[in-house]
Amino acid sequence: MTCWIIAGATSAIAIQFAHITAKRGDQLILLARDQPKLIAIQNDLRVRFHCDVNYLLLDAEKFSDHAEVVKKCMTIAKHPISLLLIIITSVMSVR
Repeated sequence: MTCWIIAGATSAIAIQFAHITAKRGDQLILLARDQPKLIAIQNDLRVRFHCDVNYLLLDAEKFSDHAEVVKKCMTIAKHPISLLLIIITSVMSVR
């Protein structure tokens, strides 16, 4: 088994990846900044796949929080850790 830490966990790609890994029985730690979405995804994964899934709030732009989130992930993880980063950027045009 593996513990997947999925950063950007509320994106569609990350959710599909979470489904694939949860179906295999892997442990998941979801990271994102939208708590209501994280809770909904966590509940859905638990119901569908009966998997071990946790979430932590992470705003990737708040670099001062990164070390604490890493420590929490290390505490939660019960299996060797793998990491998936989903980076979504918004592009604004300037006229």
